[in-house]
Amino acid sequence: MRRSVLVVEEHPALRRAYVRLLRDAGYEVFSASPAEEIEPLLAGRRPDAIILDPEGAAGKGMLIAESALKANPSIALVFNASDSRSIGTDFSTWVADAYTVRTSAPEELLHAVQALLPPGRGGRGAPARPGGRVIRRQVSSLA
Repeated sequence: MRRSVLVVEEHPALRRAYVRLLRDAGYEVFSASPAEEIEPLLAGRRPDAIILDPEGAAGKGMLIAESALKANPSIALVFNASDSRSIGTDFSTWVADAYTVRTSAPEELLHAVQALLPPGRGGRGAPARPGGRVIRRQVSSLA
């Protein structure tokens, strides 16, 4: 079974681009808008990782992240923010395993996912700390 990734993105063009990029890299990918009901997707599909903007949909991104962690404490969280300053200063975003900033080069997002979930079968790319959270973090473009 391939590793699965849930992309939660409010901009349809970005959502399609991320899905295509991750599928081409060998991941099973499904997507949703933050306005949709995410909990059934988390329960039914149990993704290995979720990509979302913590401030997406008027702050609903953090609620989605909390739901994802409750449904699966070992899920890898990748926060893909439009504003790098919010990641560095909002302590609630530190729950993420990787951080990326929206750019015209989405390969940074792919590299973050690959660092946490190398394509293929088997376990995660990093050891889990108590509670199942992943230890490794990839911080990029936070200046």
